[in-house]
Amino acid sequence: QGTVNVYELDGSSVKEAQQLLHPRGVKCGTFASSSKEERNVTTGGFDGNWRIWDVECPTEPIVSIRGHSKIINSIDGIGDSNGSPAVVTGCKDGSVKVWDPRKPEQPTVVMEPAPEQQKLDCWAVCFGNGYSAAERCVCAGYENGDIKLFDLRNLTVTWETCVKSGVCSLEFDQKSIYMNK
Repeated sequence: QGTVNVYELDGSSVKEAQQLLHPRGVKCGTFASSSKEERNVTTGGFDGNWRIWDVECPTEPIVSIRGHSKIINSIDGIGDSNGSPAVVTGCKDGSVKVWDPRKPEQPTVVMEPAPEQQKLDCWAVCFGNGYSAAERCVCAGYENGDIKLFDLRNLTVTWETCVKSGVCSLEFDQKSIYMNK
């Protein structure tokens, strides 16, 4: 079983506010997939499921979806910007999937290695270029050092490089604006 503990400030001290119980281990989480008003956290687990939890009432997840057949290594969201909310997951099998949390039954975009390609762990994912839902992109980092930037509208890799070491984390400086660097 896995747990996510949510803490809050109480004056000058920190206290546990809520505890989210997963049936299996938790690998990753993000608050970015919901608006500031909703206060939801989205988690990815060792069981391949991603879940959205109401932090104020965490007894059961709001959404629980079997997103992958293996561990979800990384998760990100975009929920308080232009366009519809979205969740992106990166998996041990090398796949990267984008989900609409309002209709989570099927991913809206799936990027995965071709059958003849080696399946490398995807260790990191993040959204960028979120000034418009039509222009969003996803960046993914892999165990071998590959970094790929996916254009979600055209379903193409627009940029890639290899840094020769596993990529554990990726972040756009401001994911909800036009990419300017």
